[in-house]
Amino acid sequence: MWADQLLDAILEQRYSNVWPEKFKVGFEALFGAEGGRYPESAKRQVTLRAPAPSEDNEGIVPFAALIHPSNPSSGPYGGTSLAVFPGDEVSCLISLVVGTNGLAPDEGILGRPGHARKAAAVCAWLNNGKQKLAAWSKHDPTRLEQRIPGEVAAEFGKYSRAIERYGNVLYAIYRPGSDRNETLKALTAFLDLMFDERGVRPLTRFERDAGRMDG
Repeated sequence: MWADQLLDAILEQRYSNVWPEKFKVGFEALFGAEGGRYPESAKRQVTLRAPAPSEDNEGIVPFAALIHPSNPSSGPYGGTSLAVFPGDEVSCLISLVVGTNGLAPDEGILGRPGHARKAAAVCAWLNNGKQKLAAWSKHDPTRLEQRIPGEVAAEFGKYSRAIERYGNVLYAIYRPGSDRNETLKALTAFLDLMFDERGVRPLTRFERDAGRMDG
């Protein structure tokens, strides 16, 4: 099942050389009627970027991201994406992020007020009943000059490398806790939002589950 494979990668608390490959396996499992959440055709809507570590990129913040397929195969990318960042002895940060190349080719999605409202609704839903901040969203994803507020960055201190590097382009973030099901809820909500904005709905058996956040 896609959930088990992706969650296993996201819940790892230490980055390793095999982490990108684990994420790739989870990504492949997302699609198709045999255990996936989205139709096989949905794979054309995204490209996986999960660079393997090397001596040349020492000091670079590792990540795995589902990005717009019009982007190049390496280097900076643009548009909205779902990105996962390993933390400091904690499970990975789940995020929606604007590529450092800017809004294109997703200006229409990122500039739509409804997109920001949906991201805020997801984060509010994930924070409901929590004593500590589990999720945060930016009021306007297109304001790339605005960084994550200092008090929020402090709450997410275990992800300081990702926030220091990408704090101006991260616009919705979630940090997993100890409950695997809660992390699955968050991951599913972020994925469904990203794919829905690209015109992709989950497979029929998941439609009722996806409808929880449609309002």
